[in-house]
Amino acid sequence: MTILYAILPTASSSFVKYVTVLLLALSLGTCYAQKKTAVKEQGDVMLNFIPLVEGEAFFMDSIYSAPGGEQYKITNWKFFVSNIAFSTSFGVEQPVAVESKLPVLLIDFGKANTTGVQSIVKVQTGAYTDVRFDIGLPRQINHSDPTMALPPLDLAQQDMYWEWNSGYIFLLVEGQLISTNERFHFAIGGDNKIMPFAHGNLFNITPLVQVEKNKITQLNFTFDFNKLLKNGDGSAYSLNSEKKRIVHGGYFADILSLNAKYAMEFKSVEVK
Repeated sequence: MTILYAILPTASSSFVKYVTVLLLALSLGTCYAQKKTAVKEQGDVMLNFIPLVEGEAFFMDSIYSAPGGEQYKITNWKFFVSNIAFSTSFGVEQPVAVESKLPVLLIDFGKANTTGVQSIVKVQTGAYTDVRFDIGLPRQINHSDPTMALPPLDLAQQDMYWEWNSGYIFLLVEGQLISTNERFHFAIGGDNKIMPFAHGNLFNITPLVQVEKNKITQLNFTFDFNKLLKNGDGSAYSLNSEKKRIVHGGYFADILSLNAKYAMEFKSVEVK
């Protein structure tokens, strides 16, 4: 402040006092802005994915009938989930934090228990009217180096990565036809094959989810394989054609990725 007085030697005492108060206020404001913002409370949300076939419980290697009449069994069923977020009635989207440090989940129905595959994420406490996520991976993650990646994107999941195509498989289902022993292999991936899912209504007065501290809010989702085999026009996706059984990309990958959006459904919410 001595510099101020030196610069303004002829200034009135009231003016100097005014400037002094102004500078003090600015200084206090700066100190306040530099304080760390209080951390908002977070709650636990358990995402539970339940595998089904025609609305019934799924068991690996059991025999099922497809919409087209073919009998089959599934030997491998996995998919990635990313971009998980909740939205408030004001349209504000709140992303979640995942324990693996990567905002990605790998759902492996080969490891499902009687109630599904569960993963816990953290989100800011509050009321939410909408939940959304993608089956797939964002572009920057999809083309990352798997040799340097953290779980679940590391090389421990080699069947979920295309070495020849520089990218991950978003949805993998493998199985076998019973009558002919011919295998089917659905490997859906690529930046244009992300399968978005959303449930809820931003204009709904009653929230879909109430996330509270020290409580676990469980959201149950079902993924019905036979709905993956039902096309948008109501026709059956046939497993009798080899070009439809062995899918890595192209036209039939487009059909299956569209079907997957309807095969995944929100079932219920529980608070524990």
